[in-house]
Amino acid sequence: GLLEQKGFSFTGCPAETLYLCQSKFRQKAIFEDTGVAYPHYQLFTSPEQEFTMQFPVIIKPTQSNASIGIDDDSVVFNEKELRTKLVAVMEEFKEVMAEEYIDGREFCVPMMGNENPEVLNILEINYADEYFLDKPKVLSYKAKWSRNSNAFKHTYSMLAEGLNDNERKKVIDLALSAYKAMGCQGYATADIRMNSWGEPFILEVNPNAYIAQESDLAKAALSKGMDYEAFLGRILELAKERFEWKETAEEAQVVEVKV
Repeated sequence: GLLEQKGFSFTGCPAETLYLCQSKFRQKAIFEDTGVAYPHYQLFTSPEQEFTMQFPVIIKPTQSNASIGIDDDSVVFNEKELRTKLVAVMEEFKEVMAEEYIDGREFCVPMMGNENPEVLNILEINYADEYFLDKPKVLSYKAKWSRNSNAFKHTYSMLAEGLNDNERKKVIDLALSAYKAMGCQGYATADIRMNSWGEPFILEVNPNAYIAQESDLAKAALSKGMDYEAFLGRILELAKERFEWKETAEEAQVVEVKV
């Protein structure tokens, strides 16, 4: 990254992590290499490509974030719906992923830290029953960003309740494993789905996630007794710690070479 090349300190994740996380496909490949559990998926580069999975699946662009390209029709249940959705999405995106749709609880796990990250808390996406009664529970683009939409009004995050100790540990361990696998620094969030057997699966890691006062990261920090000012201060502290450590390590290498 340019900032790294110029030797500037900065908050959040390094350029390599940002690059890797831009692609859902690259994330899956890294999760596979590092043993991080994720839903089955299939990559599509053509709407006519053979489908080798089982329905239902959710159709996602691989090179997008913030739920861009995801809507109420993104979960498909048969061949006709699959082909229709692939054609529609591939008009805008060249590479598309069909991912196993896990009809279960969805969590956002905010984390902070460098070499030893910690989970601030586990937030759950609450899909209001009256709106999602006849449709799949999906955090679409409208649900995230279109404040006047029904999807936005009926979707919100809250501190997760009802997880037993084993389930909570599994979610935390999975989130931390994904954070480390992607090389995150400073702060990030992990999106996780849990199936009906209580097994969690990582959907994706979001480096340099949204940090406004209403964000999941800020909410989770507040639940740990960290107000918004302290939360932002902690982000700065983590950047300072990382770059001071890096400078110390580089100085040690120089001394070693000179000796």
